[in-house]
Amino acid sequence: MKIESIGYAENFSKEGENLAMVTEFFCRSRRHPDIFQKIIEKLKQRIPGISQVDSKITEEGRVLLRFKDGDFHDPFLARYVSDGTIKMFAYLILLYDPKPHPLLSLEEQITTYMNEGDKPIKKEAQLYDKSHILVADTELLSDSKR
Repeated sequence: MKIESIGYAENFSKEGENLAMVTEFFCRSRRHPDIFQKIIEKLKQRIPGISQVDSKITEEGRVLLRFKDGDFHDPFLARYVSDGTIKMFAYLILLYDPKPHPLLSLEEQITTYMNEGDKPIKKEAQLYDKSHILVADTELLSDSKR
């Protein structure tokens, strides 16, 4: 997870690497506090232990994404949280976006681990037959179905 420069973003970039800045927008913006709270409640239902998600701006002007686990006093930085937790949080932000895009397309890249000699190596699957693609018409996702 990349640490981002100060600021906020209302929507994800094409690659979604600005999750911390989108979170900063939801945390600090007074426009949609109910939506962000709903996202956190849904995340709590899906990932036991998570009690809060927020962003923090450092003295250097970077935006950090933090996840609070109820069993620990201090929140964890996103780099110490599982990819699945981060993806679930990002998917919920996309589903509850107050200004959704008319078409949402996600490509899930699969990471495989293979052994080469004595050490495991990480390889990214880039072929379509090894990827999952989800396409959803956001207008069909009414609040009752979320």
